[in-house]
Amino acid sequence: MSLLPVISKVQERYVASRLVPHVKKILYPFQHGFQKGKSCVTQLIEVFYDIGHALDRKLESDIIYLDFSEAFDSVCPAKLVLKLKTFGIDDPLLAWFYSYLTGRRQRVVINGTFSNWTGVGSGVPQESLQGPILFLLFVNDMPNVINSATLAMFADDSKCYRIINDDADFAKLQQDLVSLTTWSLSNELYFQPTKCSNLRISRKRISSYRSYSINGIDVEVVSTEKDLGVVIVNDTSWKDHILMIVAKANRLLGFIRRSCAGIVGSVPPLRLYCSLVCSHFCYCSQLWAPQSVISNLFLVKNVQKRATRFILKRNSSNLSYEDRLIKLKLLPLNYWLEYLDLVFFFKCLHGHIDLTCSFNYYFSFVTSQMRQACSGLNFKINKNHTSTFRDFYFNRIANLWNNIPNNVRQAESIDSFKRKLKSFYFKRLFNVFDGDYFLTFKIICPKCRRVNTLVACTC
Repeated sequence: MSLLPVISKVQERYVASRLVPHVKKILYPFQHGFQKGKSCVTQLIEVFYDIGHALDRKLESDIIYLDFSEAFDSVCPAKLVLKLKTFGIDDPLLAWFYSYLTGRRQRVVINGTFSNWTGVGSGVPQESLQGPILFLLFVNDMPNVINSATLAMFADDSKCYRIINDDADFAKLQQDLVSLTTWSLSNELYFQPTKCSNLRISRKRISSYRSYSINGIDVEVVSTEKDLGVVIVNDTSWKDHILMIVAKANRLLGFIRRSCAGIVGSVPPLRLYCSLVCSHFCYCSQLWAPQSVISNLFLVKNVQKRATRFILKRNSSNLSYEDRLIKLKLLPLNYWLEYLDLVFFFKCLHGHIDLTCSFNYYFSFVTSQMRQACSGLNFKINKNHTSTFRDFYFNRIANLWNNIPNNVRQAESIDSFKRKLKSFYFKRLFNVFDGDYFLTFKIICPKCRRVNTLVACTC
């Protein structure tokens, strides 16, 4: 933790306010860390859109997860200052940065006992305003050394991926790893080969795994990898991640039940449920939200069913799941996940989220000729060959967006959009919610129970 006097923090904030706009356009576009409009969500959905598109064409991809050893603490101040000069930063500001990075001391305090002061020879100050952006600038030239693969970054979390068709593609990816290793040695920011991993994304039952190496050490081949908090499986199924968050949610529900055992009323446990449990279902839901796998849908739903029962306690014995939701003013989790999808899309549409590629790369607008035939839909539903890619965010959102009312879509602000969208979903809860089937924007035939999207059954 970096401790500075108040006057230094004021100066640091002023410099940061000038530095960030200056370097924003220079930063690597696939760097999603510590930048306005970018996040873990934007990085993951962009990366796995590319990989999902490759799967849709029956192609395999290799992802090499790279792990730095003490990345923030290993930055060399002298090398960082030289890089800052290449960004157009000159004296006296350059000298100010060198003074800011050097001459620091540290000590450890345990139970009121202090260690001796020692000098800090490397690293950027953590828990400071300048530290994150300075680290981004230090690693900004890292992607320049690779030729064929794509490097996706979130601060010090990096992954290098490429479509693999034959041995030539494997050799190119290995050469990029060699180049990255050379860069790390020259910048004194070292990889930990034993903590790096190789994940082959494929729908084939038998896939030929190739051995990559970093510094002469083979990279471990894995079938699952936790990527920015999301469990990634080599066939891009999300059940493992859903099982993980459902297990966490159930443990937290048990904690809330024990903590609120002697509390009268539903307000405290409801607030704890919304803050502690629902947050796990909100994180990166745009990537993993179950849309078609019924078993996964019910895993998610059962968490909320149990929660509503114990929140209402004795008052829930004669109430259905729908009635409990209405009484607590809660949306079903499938509605809530769709709500998050649509809010994210609204932010993308209005420029609040900074997508690396252009908006048209992910979404196709309906032409004026097709608008009448498509009953006024705004976006095309892209063609795809696999259910995995069909349910991916940039594909499934078209159907959701096209089926919400025009007055919701035409909201003038994010706050207005959220209010109108919540009102729309609560109306659906009162009118068409089916707690047993748990699908949205579907017409279910009462005779054959066949699901038809937006059309009546012909049975």
